[in-house]
Amino acid sequence: MAKFTLDIVEDYPYEVFGMNTTAPDYRLCWSMNRALGIDLRKDDGLTVVSKKKEKLLHNCFSFQDEELQLGYFLIENKKGGSLFLPEVSQADFILALDRVGATDEKVLIEKIKEIRSMLMVFKIDVNQLKQKQNLLFLG
Repeated sequence: MAKFTLDIVEDYPYEVFGMNTTAPDYRLCWSMNRALGIDLRKDDGLTVVSKKKEKLLHNCFSFQDEELQLGYFLIENKKGGSLFLPEVSQADFILALDRVGATDEKVLIEKIKEIRSMLMVFKIDVNQLKQKQNLLFLG
């Protein structure tokens, strides 16, 4: 009998950025809306199980730009002892765009850096993440 192997190619079409800020999530959301000209709104949140087997709800804000067919997701990375993306423990928040190459990342980073409460913004290589499957729950 013939033997078949199935190669699964995981596709993560996200551009992901980490952010450190002194602002609470609702204030950051408001500032991002003004800086980027978008309209992030609070979603139900994303549940992540911590190492201690606790289910913690990470706040999530999203916006769908119909014209550019681009989704923006602002996710609280740190919640109690839980991290949405554990490999990026230095980030307070994660910004994920659901289409690679949809925006000029340098312009986007510069606009985000103009937010007063923003301490740092950096690009995250999705292919280097071990917990990148958490991004599949977006959208």
